[in-house]
Amino acid sequence: MKIFRLLLILQLSIFGAINSEAQDIHFTHYTMSPLDLNPAHTGQFSGTFRIGGIYRDQWFSFLSGAYRTPAVYIDAPIMKGFGKKTKDWIGLGVSVLNDQAGRGKLNNLNAMLSAAYHRSLDKKQTRIFSFGIQGGINQRRIDKNLDMNKYNGLVFEDQLTLGSEQLMATGENIADNTSYYDFSAGVMYDGRIDKKSGINFGVNVRHITTPNYSLDSTYINSDSDSTNSIPLRFLIHGEYDTKLNDKLTLNPRFLYQKARGADQELHVQALLHYLLNKQNDVSLNFGLGYRFSGDGEVLLGMDYKDFRFGAAYDINLSDAMTATNTVGAIEVGLSYIVKIFKKPTVKPVIICPKL
Repeated sequence: MKIFRLLLILQLSIFGAINSEAQDIHFTHYTMSPLDLNPAHTGQFSGTFRIGGIYRDQWFSFLSGAYRTPAVYIDAPIMKGFGKKTKDWIGLGVSVLNDQAGRGKLNNLNAMLSAAYHRSLDKKQTRIFSFGIQGGINQRRIDKNLDMNKYNGLVFEDQLTLGSEQLMATGENIADNTSYYDFSAGVMYDGRIDKKSGINFGVNVRHITTPNYSLDSTYINSDSDSTNSIPLRFLIHGEYDTKLNDKLTLNPRFLYQKARGADQELHVQALLHYLLNKQNDVSLNFGLGYRFSGDGEVLLGMDYKDFRFGAAYDINLSDAMTATNTVGAIEVGLSYIVKIFKKPTVKPVIICPKL
């Protein structure tokens, strides 16, 4: 019975999402999606360009395929050097995220462009201040049978008549899709404290224009009702890394999000990076985390030269743990920094022996 009650709650939550406050997509291994974390990350690396992606599957133990989120991105540092500020550069990138949620298959397709300016605070580029902006379009769509005005996977109150919900259409005034423009901006500081340690700290402000995202046809293209607008969301993230010895590096980090009302979330994580092979630049990463909404987190990963692999597993510890059997979500991510350098032209040198 608990599972059936939970399924009903999930179904109603999707209907509520049509008019209620939006919940941003969030990843457990959030550093594997850097442009989504903060647009100030755009182009903040050494290389020609970077390409990566992450995939999240949530609550698959009892609702297979209902909550899936793939995301991909590509970014590059360009326009290096500005007059006397030869250590500064600009980064450009694009990211695409496609989220599917619930039995009603509420789909969010998000395509964003981002740009960032990176200001070096010293000649050795050990302290970088970055400012980034991001903008794009988001399309929301619900799985609807247009011929019968029915929503696959969802049943509304006016369909519950003598058990004939499979035959009756609903009178709910809901569009099958809508789209809106969205914008965010962020700042970030990345710097070395000494030869063994460094910090990274950033702030991202999302949904600057508070766009209308409702699927209710009554409110589409209406700016008068703030309850159908996505509220400003403030995101703060930070991490610290320090070498414990020649092999181990400790990396504690946090992520905090806050929007209107009580909608807030806090992640705390701690990872250990073990240098497996210095010559081939191979490191193994493992750690634990906790999301204060009720999830334990197990994080694994490996770095091999310019490849980075990460995986995460959520252990559900909330009130739904009985139905989920503590299975929360699983994530896998991969990124690669491509380095294309022009080979220098070496002129032959003729060495004349001394007589």
